[in-house]
Amino acid sequence: CPPSRDLGGGQPFFRLLEGTMAAPSEFEGRIASLEQEVARLKQIIEGAEPKVNWVDRLSGTFKDDPGFKEILKLGAEIRKSQRPESHG
Repeated sequence: CPPSRDLGGGQPFFRLLEGTMAAPSEFEGRIASLEQEVARLKQIIEGAEPKVNWVDRLSGTFKDDPGFKEILKLGAEIRKSQRPESHG
């Protein structure tokens, strides 16, 4: 038995915990349930299609867009206009 320590109510601490711990069979059942759930989730993951990187998914989507070259040109002009002037 663990050492008895009175918590002020006349009951030793270890006596207050009696009956609050789950029985080993309860833990075994809970572990079995968790193992089944993990197995189920693994099956879902293994059957899922691999995720496609969003960049790969969007790459080339504006290839034939007539306004895209204009957008790139305007973006370059904006970036150039925001650069500090070089003195030299």
